[in-house]
Amino acid sequence: MIKASFSRGESGLRAIICGHAGYSESGADIVCAAVSGIVYAMLGYLANSGAYLKINSIGSGVADIECDPSGEEAMKLCCIGLIQIALTYPGTVSVDSMAWGWRIKPPVYAACRSAGA
Repeated sequence: MIKASFSRGESGLRAIICGHAGYSESGADIVCAAVSGIVYAMLGYLANSGAYLKINSIGSGVADIECDPSGEEAMKLCCIGLIQIALTYPGTVSVDSMAWGWRIKPPVYAACRSAGA
């Protein structure tokens, strides 16, 4: 299972995402690929936005990232994206901190499927 934690500290925000989804075999796991895509998009945004960015660790199955408050929207987007994946593929991703106190809505993908889209 992929475990994601988003926290807020005195100097900014921190995301720790680690593990593997176990949805499929290594190298063909669509959940791991989706999580990686979201995390790398967040990193790309932070690196190009001028926000303070500190990458404590990045690699296969681990990302430990810090940023200043100017990167909060990117962190929020990453967090809600991971929540949507967790809701769509139960048992593969857990997001253990709701730093922003959202009311979680059903995944867009699941809503589209039930509507026949």
